[in-house]
Amino acid sequence: MLAAAVAQAKTLGEMNWAPSGRKLWESEYKPLTEDRPGLWGAITSRAEAHVLRLALIFTLLDMGSEIADIHVLAALAVWRFCDRSAAYLFGGAVGDRDADAILDALRVRTEGMTRTEIRRTVFKDNKTSGEVARALGLLQRYGLARCESVQTEGRPAERWFATNAKPTCT
Repeated sequence: MLAAAVAQAKTLGEMNWAPSGRKLWESEYKPLTEDRPGLWGAITSRAEAHVLRLALIFTLLDMGSEIADIHVLAALAVWRFCDRSAAYLFGGAVGDRDADAILDALRVRTEGMTRTEIRRTVFKDNKTSGEVARALGLLQRYGLARCESVQTEGRPAERWFATNAKPTCT
């Protein structure tokens, strides 16, 4: 069956969309192109191109000449499995060495940490406050850490906490 599908595929020219396939593809395209944070986002970028290639392969294996909704659905099912796997494996990492080190420390210290504690404890005073601020900004942007203002005897201090945020799969 595979040899027959390959032989027929070699005779086909340009592939077209069946109306049902095009409609489904258009409704799924935007969610496939949404940004995802960190390593998960880097690994799953270009989801739409992968899903389209899978749909084309399923069409050819089905010995079809038009990409129908059933082929898009099959491709989306495979992609969603891959996406969930990548989120599970890499969703908790930003892909930035400093940000990931801070996040690991914040996950252990549930009482949170100030910037000074982060700089001293996590980096042994080997990072500037600017480098720490940049890494904390990444964590905050991806929703992996949050900051609270804590009143002290002097000026308020920032206390940083890891969030329970998990990546949202398509």
